[in-house]
Amino acid sequence: MPFQLWTGPIAIDLGTANTRVWARNGTAPVREASAVAYARGNRPVAVGREAWELAQRQAERVRVVQPIQRGQVAEFGPAVAMLRAFIRRALDRRPLFSPHAVVAVPAELSGVGQRAVRDALRAAGASRVYAIPKSLAASLGAGLPVDGPESRLVIDLGYSGAEVGVVSMGMLTAARSIAYGGRDLDEALRRFLWRAAGLSISSAEAEQLKLRIGAVDPAQVSNNIDLSALAAPGVNVRVHPGELATVLAEALEPLLDEIQWTIEQLGAQQREEIRSNGGILCGGGALLRGVAELFSRRLGLPMVPADDPLSATILGLGAVASELSAAPAAARRLERIVLPGFQP
Repeated sequence: MPFQLWTGPIAIDLGTANTRVWARNGTAPVREASAVAYARGNRPVAVGREAWELAQRQAERVRVVQPIQRGQVAEFGPAVAMLRAFIRRALDRRPLFSPHAVVAVPAELSGVGQRAVRDALRAAGASRVYAIPKSLAASLGAGLPVDGPESRLVIDLGYSGAEVGVVSMGMLTAARSIAYGGRDLDEALRRFLWRAAGLSISSAEAEQLKLRIGAVDPAQVSNNIDLSALAAPGVNVRVHPGELATVLAEALEPLLDEIQWTIEQLGAQQREEIRSNGGILCGGGALLRGVAELFSRRLGLPMVPADDPLSATILGLGAVASELSAAPAAARRLERIVLPGFQP
């Protein structure tokens, strides 16, 4: 890889299932599975999608680690190895000077978690780290008009958890991290199929089934979903796809209860403003057909999915990184939007 003298700030969206890295070089953001594979000792043999494929194939003598859990660094060494590889892939050329990094983190990340994220990114090649609450980054990337005085709601439905934020005047004025996400929907499908049809499937199979269903509204599900491939030979599984969509909708109830409680804890003016202005849904969960209608009905306020729910966070981070690179004065803006108490 040839060298370049300097590169602008990079943007990183850390996820349990996938991690994205953006660099201001005209290339598409790196999107890779958050996984590292080890064969022997502490030397990684595969990172990203290749490591995840080894896990799916249950390769012998290969240990696959998912070092990011609920937006936090769960295993430091694997996280550094993974991030170093992803950062190098995102950069066309290796810079002589380490770049700054703008990273999305849960709004309620503890001090220990903050230091782990910062130290992992520094060890992976970043010189200075700015952490932005994930829900705020997602609102910026989704094009929500956050600079106005009125409050708006943003909900990021991730694989391992959800981030709920209220944005106003370009800042996050209220936030909550909820440990309930797409992984819990997968588990709901597994339990239903076992109880209803005696069918045992893996977590990976449940996730693929959820993607095939693709909806929380039975009226928006295809009737040609075949479950025979998941059953033992000769076993007839009779489950209507609409039932599975209903399972997903019901599995969202605990999350909706927590979001409703979060809204109820806001001040009267904020509650009134978000009930009037509504909000936006980001993250992989926003891709489920009918989910915006379900949230609107259950929360009593207008909710719409982002145009590109999966990319909203990295797009928002990329916008901040570009602004920081183009105008040093933008560093003052960072003081308003970075996670309170975070030390670069």
